Amino acid sequence: ALSVYLNELVRQYFQRVATYVAEDWDDTWRGAGMLSDWSGMRLTPDQLRALNAELSEVIARHAPAPDAEPGPDALPVVVQLQSFPRAPRDAG
Repeated sequence: ALSVYLNELVRQYFQRVATYVAEDWDDTWRGAGMLSDWSGMRLTPDQLRALNAELSEVIARHAPAPDAEPGPDALPVVVQLQSFPRAPRDAG
């Protein structure tokens, strides 16, 4: 059951990104958004845990209070974060 849930979550994450890429956003919003990956990192489980904790703290600092009035140009924003180990691949 967990595998079905996780596969659906991955599908939804992909669909969000695909929708954003397909939509016509102005240069201000395109320049503010980011699609990146850091796939060459080699970390221990503890280092990955620490990285996730720090990134979560940064996101929490930027999240407005639930009762805060959004600015006039504010739009809903999605921040997706995935971090996971990959099986080593042979260089040959």
